[in-house]
Amino acid sequence: MIIYLYKKTHRITGLMYLGKTTSKDPYAYSGSGKYWKAHLNKHGFDYDTEILKECSTPDEVKHWGEYYSELWDVVTSDEWANLKAESGDGGDPGPIGRKRYQKHRLEENIPMKKILTKVRDKLEPNDHLSILLKKWD
Repeated sequence: MIIYLYKKTHRITGLMYLGKTTSKDPYAYSGSGKYWKAHLNKHGFDYDTEILKECSTPDEVKHWGEYYSELWDVVTSDEWANLKAESGDGGDPGPIGRKRYQKHRLEENIPMKKILTKVRDKLEPNDHLSILLKKWD
């Protein structure tokens, strides 16, 4: 079984996504990342796919996935939709990835961000909700 390690690039926005798949057609496979899928749903399924590696074992995917994740800084760079380093196992993105996803969700949903900002501005500075909303900034 071939495991494809790929880079997707949205043709309109330029946002990129590093992922892996065992699909027979990795070009048709759109990817499974939470932020990447939300981006595709908003901006359209118009992306290019570049196959980086054809791997034969999960360990090989992990090695190359972590290599490219670090090389391109896919978790913290705003040019990438990855919420965690690609290690071939999917799963929970951890606290950094969750915070990043929340930030992008707010940026993608401008009306909600405006509402939350107005609510926060009317709260007392030490109010629990005010403190939580400041963490999203």
